[in-house]
Amino acid sequence: MNSNDEIFANPPLHEVAFEVRFPHLFYINQRIGEFQLEIMDDFPKSSQISEQAFAIDEKGISIKDNENPIPSWHFENESGKTKITIHSN
Repeated sequence: MNSNDEIFANPPLHEVAFEVRFPHLFYINQRIGEFQLEIMDDFPKSSQISEQAFAIDEKGISIKDNENPIPSWHFENESGKTKITIHSN
C-alpha cells in the first residue's frame, strides 16, 4: 500500500465497472495468448466461454443456426476481486 492510500471504515465505493471499445480487431482471436502471457502474473485465473444465441418459444429451445458461438476470455486476479473480460463484437 502506498503512503497516499487511505482506508475508509465505510468505503463509499465497492465496485467499479468500465468498458473500453475499439474498432473491430479481426486478429484478436489469434493474439489472445500473447495478451494472456503479458498479464498472467497479475491475473493467473483464466477461462474461455463461448456464447450461443438461442430462442425459446412454444416448441421449446432452438439454437440460432445462422449465428456461430462468440468466444470471450475472462481473466481474474488471485482474490477474484479484479477481472478483465475480452469479448469480440
